[in-house]
Amino acid sequence: RDCSGRIAIVHNGIIENYLELKADLEAGRITMDEAQEYMDCFCLKVGEIIISGEENGLAARIYPDPDVVEATGLSPEEVQAQLQAILDDYNKTQPLYRAITALTVRKYPFVKNATKKIVRAKMDVDEAPEEG
Repeated sequence: RDCSGRIAIVHNGIIENYLELKADLEAGRITMDEAQEYMDCFCLKVGEIIISGEENGLAARIYPDPDVVEATGLSPEEVQAQLQAILDDYNKTQPLYRAITALTVRKYPFVKNATKKIVRAKMDVDEAPEEG
């Protein structure tokens, strides 16, 4: 979260994905270390995400990075509100058929198979993983 209260989602942690920081970096106003520190401290990183086609459009199921959520001290309601605001901004730039019309913020990671890939058939299961 920056001083204005905004949160950026960084899908893969690459600094080039955050345009304002990239511009500052390219202009020499900040160093790569400063940019990475900003990304590490002030951005809500997505742990896992699935976008799927639903009856009325696209739906996003997001599992935020729990370490970042804890470090920022955001409540579940604040995480939901920040992610929704980001999706709303995204939707303003998209044609209707590409708009994300539903958001689910998960408490737990997605179910994975033996090769650690998300099992899409179980994308709606949001339960604590079984110990084993």
